[in-house]
Amino acid sequence: MITSRHNSGLSQCRQLLSSSVYRRKHQLFVMESLKVASLFFTFYPSLISHIYYKESVQLPDVFYSFKSDLVSDGLMDDLSTMPSPSGVCIVARWPDIAMLKPVPNGRYLYLDGVRDPSNLGAIFRSAAAFNMDGVLCSSDCADFFHPKTIRGSAGACFGVPVLLNSEHVFEDDNWRDLSWILLEASGGVTLSEIVLEEATVFVLGSEGVGVSERCRSLPNVRSCTIPLSNSVESLNVAVTAALISYISQ
Repeated sequence: MITSRHNSGLSQCRQLLSSSVYRRKHQLFVMESLKVASLFFTFYPSLISHIYYKESVQLPDVFYSFKSDLVSDGLMDDLSTMPSPSGVCIVARWPDIAMLKPVPNGRYLYLDGVRDPSNLGAIFRSAAAFNMDGVLCSSDCADFFHPKTIRGSAGACFGVPVLLNSEHVFEDDNWRDLSWILLEASGGVTLSEIVLEEATVFVLGSEGVGVSERCRSLPNVRSCTIPLSNSVESLNVAVTAALISYISQ
């Protein structure tokens, strides 16, 4: 059993949980949920690297084939980033994220500077729930492997086709020539009036800044608005993504 806070494995977990630079450098990340890790395992059964857990945690039988260490309760609880620690940290290697290419009649979300990892995770969860064909993330979005992204998506992010650092699509005619719909606070046609007859990319900007000019310059771009009552100024970006994903089915 690990009882020292200075254990090298636990030190690595702390850095993976707290630093996107460290995650990127080592191509590793941490999951703090057996449910999420089990889902990840179904997609990437060979990428789990090490499991740290406390005595009260019952690992699924399949996880006993991976390297693991029992950790004292206090150390595991201190390690966790969760309000209610789960008692487990699963270190995994980054999966290879394949280049996403548009398909006929595909439905996509382009996330333009969505910087809150909890929102990012929730968006992936909605995209998975309503079978979106992919999510494109600009380079200034939150970290895909941030603990809050993983947690907010409930692991669904691993099953959604994704394109990270996706600004190059603005120079790629396969993407540029699609129908692009910008979600705006006002001035566009209502979401219920949108007719989808071809592959479409819905663009969601950050709540503070909105959609960037690089998206407005696309050749086949329209604006869309979700009507709200006068008492509400705007919707959370993750809620907007859920509405789009559902309505565009």
